[in-house]
Amino acid sequence: MESSAIPGVYSMSLSFTLFSRSFNRFLSFLPRPAKQDAFFIDIMVKVPAIQVISILLGLVILAFEYPAPFIKGTSVHRSLITRVILLTFQIFFAIMFYQVRFHSSISLSVE
Repeated sequence: MESSAIPGVYSMSLSFTLFSRSFNRFLSFLPRPAKQDAFFIDIMVKVPAIQVISILLGLVILAFEYPAPFIKGTSVHRSLITRVILLTFQIFFAIMFYQVRFHSSISLSVE
């Protein structure tokens, strides 16, 4: 009895190998981040700290906007300054998150 009972296994693995080689060749042409960007790569890609902080901050803002029972009626819930500060931090983390994603398509040029 033959060990491979699934027909087409060899052709499937061959096509995956060809795809993998062409994809690796494509990746070799993409620009690599500079060495001074290593800190940002670490906190956004390797350890997704920015994303986690952004999600937690969004949940806190959601608790303020649709008041959670433990926040409803408190002075913090009524404070507009608290909401503005939380939204400002959320904007900052959103900008930091998108700096890594779209760094090549968005550029600020000084002429």
